[in-house]
Amino acid sequence: MGSVVSDTMPAAVPAAPIADPRMRQRLAYSVASYGSGTFNGFFNSALPLFLGHYTIPNWLLGLIAQERSILGSLLEPVVGYASDRTHTRWGRRRPYLLVGAPLAAVGLVVLARVPPLWAMIGLLSILPFILAVSNVPYRAMLADIASPQLRGALGGTMTVMEMLGQVSVLLLATMIWTTNESVVFGAIAVALVLTFGATFLMVREPAGLPPAPKAEKSSAGITGYLRDLLLFREAGKWVLAQFVFWLAIGGISPFVTRYAAFELGLGEETALKLFLCLVLFTAIFAVPMGIAGDRLGKKKVLAVALFVFAVTIFVGSRVNTALELGAVLMVAGAANAATTALGFAFLTELLPRRRMGELTGLSGMTWSFAQLLGSFMAGLVADATGTLRSSLMVAAALMLLSFIILLFVQPKRALSVAD
Repeated sequence: MGSVVSDTMPAAVPAAPIADPRMRQRLAYSVASYGSGTFNGFFNSALPLFLGHYTIPNWLLGLIAQERSILGSLLEPVVGYASDRTHTRWGRRRPYLLVGAPLAAVGLVVLARVPPLWAMIGLLSILPFILAVSNVPYRAMLADIASPQLRGALGGTMTVMEMLGQVSVLLLATMIWTTNESVVFGAIAVALVLTFGATFLMVREPAGLPPAPKAEKSSAGITGYLRDLLLFREAGKWVLAQFVFWLAIGGISPFVTRYAAFELGLGEETALKLFLCLVLFTAIFAVPMGIAGDRLGKKKVLAVALFVFAVTIFVGSRVNTALELGAVLMVAGAANAATTALGFAFLTELLPRRRMGELTGLSGMTWSFAQLLGSFMAGLVADATGTLRSSLMVAAALMLLSFIILLFVQPKRALSVAD
């Protein structure tokens, strides 16, 4: 990507990230987000319907109908840690792109055959982690190839590609889901292989990005390692805010289509079309929100988005018609565009780049647990109250709490520990 990158082994001196990745370069990097978007879109919309093949309670559905998993949560930091310390002729992040995505594609093909209940649960428990083997180093590479002032715009481009992937899955599902589910599974599998492979081929990592220095390894044991992590206090505050945010999202994402289809009685086809409103508006607003974050400040734009998100979810818990729910999902899509485009970009400004993979994995682990816990809690609330409306109200309160925590994050204080 440009004249400052190469395929050579990392040198001893850290290299600066690409200062101004052009649109062609941004697209080359972001194309893998299209593949992960198809995967996430399937988990958030079609998979809850696919699970109709099995008789399971809402709390279990909430746990397994996620693009994240318990195993993946535990191992994401391991993958990130390893990518920080990887030396190959292709760089430290790119080799991982060729591992997780193809294996996840194979898993989807197996799932399409509607395996027995025990096999389905086991497969859905490991599929998100398998993709994370590619996805964690891929996301960490963002800080390697773009300066902080342009990561919001790049995050916006990634979000657009991810939403396009989700739109593709939703459109395909609305046309053939009731007659040929396996084609949807196959399309996602092909997308994962082609897009992550394309990013591997088109993107070159900057030379001179060494693994984390030996002095920063956990030689003092787990206590010393945790004490070292406490240096990144502002990042910790944002991770906490995101933890609460993903608690809320976890309580929503597996149930949106079921809420529309069964709670409001709109049917599966209408539910998928309404979910498409959320995805389309996220895609439309992603780049503008990313640019706004770069120019106005990522914290300011995120704060407004989180507050609007909270209000919108509460309103969504009171709707009764397709038109009302569609309007709610459009506004939620715009807010989601800001949180998706800027959430990780904001975190990169609070962390040292030399440990981006490791700390990206740790934050991802936290958010993954939050999403799983949120889904489990939302399922329990729905089962206890007999309605998904209660789950949405809890999610709205959590989103408001995330907004409040963000107000205490001070990005300027993070400069003392940044590299």
